[in-house]
Amino acid sequence: MNDSEYLKHITQSINELLLGNYPEKQKSLPPELNGSEFGIELRKLNQSVNILFEKYRKAEQYILNLSKGNLDAEIPKSNQLISPFKELQANLRHLVWQTHRIAQGDYSQHIDFLGDFSSSYNNLISSLREKQELEEALSVNEEKYRMLAENVSDVIWKYDLASWHPTYISPSVFKLRGYTVEEAMAQSFQDTYTPEAGKYIQSVLTEQIRLLKQGDESARTCTIEAQQTCRDNSIIWVESVINFITDKKKKVVEILGVTRNIDNRKEAEAEMQKYARELSELNATKDKFFSIIAHDLRNPFNALLNISETIIENIQSNNKEKAIMLAVHLKESSQNTFELLKNLLGWAMIQQGGVRCEPANFILRPVVEDEVFTLNGISVQKKIRVTLEIRDNLEVKADKNMLKTILRNLITNALKYSNEGETVNISATKNREYTLISVKDSGIGMSREEVEQLFRISTGSSKPGTRNEKGTGLGLILCKEFTSLHSGEIWAESEPGLGSTFFLKLPL
Repeated sequence: MNDSEYLKHITQSINELLLGNYPEKQKSLPPELNGSEFGIELRKLNQSVNILFEKYRKAEQYILNLSKGNLDAEIPKSNQLISPFKELQANLRHLVWQTHRIAQGDYSQHIDFLGDFSSSYNNLISSLREKQELEEALSVNEEKYRMLAENVSDVIWKYDLASWHPTYISPSVFKLRGYTVEEAMAQSFQDTYTPEAGKYIQSVLTEQIRLLKQGDESARTCTIEAQQTCRDNSIIWVESVINFITDKKKKVVEILGVTRNIDNRKEAEAEMQKYARELSELNATKDKFFSIIAHDLRNPFNALLNISETIIENIQSNNKEKAIMLAVHLKESSQNTFELLKNLLGWAMIQQGGVRCEPANFILRPVVEDEVFTLNGISVQKKIRVTLEIRDNLEVKADKNMLKTILRNLITNALKYSNEGETVNISATKNREYTLISVKDSGIGMSREEVEQLFRISTGSSKPGTRNEKGTGLGLILCKEFTSLHSGEIWAESEPGLGSTFFLKLPL
């Protein structure tokens, strides 16, 4: 076995590791390579790969157990790959305990160790506490309203069905609507409601009368909620319990009703619906928060896989020089990806004390070039040319790690939705107020409806790329969050078949 064949063997093993397979440890360096030019380096590489395999195997088992909810999973020793997850395991254990307390009605719990998730969870607790207080307040109010109902008369009225004019209205109409009995009696049935409510009630009453004529006695009484007009031009919600009066021939001749003001109840219902929507949004945030890190790591590892495959192809074709060059590229990409992993895990740890955006001034172009290099495997595979229109000395003020994450997601999306042989252009301009960065592709584009859904966590989905690449849509949501922390703006402009352009505006 020569150096090239052994390097191919090592590369295949690494490729297996990237595919999620864990081969046996590498055997000792073949004797015939001990005296070769690269013998010492190959032996070191052999030892490093064995250590890497073992650490990855143990790290995967630990993280897999953790992902399945096994919070008692044994923690591998001396394994830097899972260091951040040990703190996560402890936090999740404590979170489970706190969740049990909340489920038992203890809304005094407070989460302060999981960043944005903490805020969402605390908002959820606060909403539950407010809901409890609201329910208690509603219970007290219901008792008050019951006492008032026993002492204050609702408006009782009767209308002639032939003319739709009242034949009786009780004096309490003044308290309800501000009209005297005489003034109210001069109004037709339609005049007492808003135009929309009048049409709705008319249709309901007509249907009830039809059913009653067919012998359906359950239609004799109905309850309607609608908006009624007042003397001061205000509009109130009222509930009317209506009974149909028939003559001896069972013909409906009059309608008798009792009306009460339900504005407070409607406001309470609106608040409850608002809280329900907020709770739903909080749940969506919670469910998708833990997927963001994995989403952000997938693309760089795909790039590493593509480079590895290219190395194998060149070794098989005896193109040793290019294989070595790509191996160097693989090492550099691995280092970049490892830096990405550290940044993301560091970001996750920051969540324990809240997300802190720490802007600083730096030259933009090298940062963009780093991200383009990280994704080079994808662009090479799809034969996509990435061009930069950024001045060498253009400075930007931002949190560097956050900006790298935003750029990585925008460039990945541009490559994902571009066709083979197309171009992705990244440009940046600056004025006295802000820096504007754009990532433009000429790919498949989006409809207006798709653009409107891009940054909404309630949807959190994305369509397949030009090579059926999959995605979750969480990358853009993360971009939106990071942009908000900079008090900036992010948006997209696109048309189907004409490509898309994403804009990032960062204030100075």
